[in-house]
This record gives sequence, C-alpha cells and structure tokens, in this order.
Amino acid sequence: MRPVSIVLLLLALSASLAAQGRPSPFSEKDTISGKPPLDAYDLAWYSKHLAAMGESNLPRGGGESYRFLWLRTFNHPIAVRISPVGSQCVVVAKELDGAGGYAPGKLARRIVRTLPDEACVPLKGLIEAVGFWRSPPPDPSDPDLLNFDGAQWVLEGRRGTAYHVWHVWSPDESGPQASFRRLCLEMIRLSGLTLNPTEVY
Repeated sequence: MRPVSIVLLLLALSASLAAQGRPSPFSEKDTISGKPPLDAYDLAWYSKHLAAMGESNLPRGGGESYRFLWLRTFNHPIAVRISPVGSQCVVVAKELDGAGGYAPGKLARRIVRTLPDEACVPLKGLIEAVGFWRSPPPDPSDPDLLNFDGAQWVLEGRRGTAYHVWHVWSPDESGPQASFRRLCLEMIRLSGLTLNPTEVY
C-alpha cells in the first residue's frame, strides 16, 4: 500500500470513529518510549480491524486494562480485552469473520465474561514475568520470517495514566518470546474462546 493510501485510510478511519463518538485506536503516545507506538502502516492495519470490532482506545482510569489483538494472515481476527471491575475482572472477546491479513469482515462472535479476581491472578503474574511495563517487546528470532505468512500479536496495556504497546510477529514457543506468547494465549483462555491448535501461529 502506498503512503498516500495509508494516510487516506487513517483519515477515513478517524472520521468514522469520531462520528461515532469514539477516539481512534492507538491515538496516544506510548508512555515508556514517549513516541507514537506504531508506524503508519501498522497503525492503519491494526486500527481497521479494531474499528470493525467496534473497539477504540483502552479506557482511562479504573486500574489496569489490557487488550490482545491477534491478526493471523488466513484466520479470523480476534481481540480480547480484560479490565478489573471491583473484585472481579471483565473479559470481552470479539471475533470477526474476515482474515487478519486481508479484509476484517464483520463481527461474528462476541463473548462477555465476568470472572472472580483470583481467576486473573495467573495473567497478572505473566504480565510481571514478561516485563511488559519495563522493557520493549522481544525482537523476532529471524527478521527474514517477517516476509512470510504468520500472525501479528499486539498487546496494549493501560495502568493509570500509563499506556504501552507490544507487537510481535509470530512469537516463538521457546526463547525470549515464549513468555509473551503464553501471556497472550492466557488471555484467549480466560475469554472462553476455543481454538484449533493448527491455527495458533
């Protein structure tokens, strides 16, 4: 996609969300780096899928909240958002009927679950273990793999006024990316979504 096309897509997306009274996803700076978290291409790609799901920025205030956006080249786009509410945590999962590497499609499934806070304790442990609020995302093990089909794993977090984003291409099951992969898959598990193991990549 040419740069001018990306700009036009971003303008159209922002106008659409503004008309609905919702801010554009990823429209704020990353607190840790102090810079916009995404380049124009990734911003357009991720945002169009979140917009198709009716998602916008993670809400401010109310403690911590996290959202995992999973864009698999040939499989349905999925987003799981987890937020604490009192002594419970609310999990919202959305799945589109398109494909992560192509057109988003329309909302095909929406799941809302309210879990006791202790159910999310393993998730909080994984967030700390991976160093989400202390370090940048792990580098891809092989940059050449970015040219092949795979999946983009995008994790956003908000804690008070802090906002941070990691995005990793098809994280490995072992090595420096393994804990990040486990963290994202734990969010899928908490959502109640069932997956075909062959579609986890």
